[in-house]
Amino acid sequence: MILEDKDATILEQQEQIFKLRESLIAANMDSDKASVAALTKVIREKDAQISELTEQIRTYADEMDNNAAMMEDLKAMVERSESSLISLY
Repeated sequence: MILEDKDATILEQQEQIFKLRESLIAANMDSDKASVAALTKVIREKDAQISELTEQIRTYADEMDNNAAMMEDLKAMVERSESSLISLY
């Protein structure tokens, strides 16, 4: 009788351990899913930031090209003006 009671208690505790392990695994999976979701959100935000910065770089590069072209045009105008002035003297 005592051994049967002890066996029954052991079986109950083993079942409880099994259920607790399953619960722990499920909780860990939920935690992992939440971590993956949070990391995915951060990656999307960083990708958006990279896209925005890339577009800004393109804009600034275009502005620099335009400014360089204007400077070349002004330089050519100054050189023509100087040669015109020199030929007058």
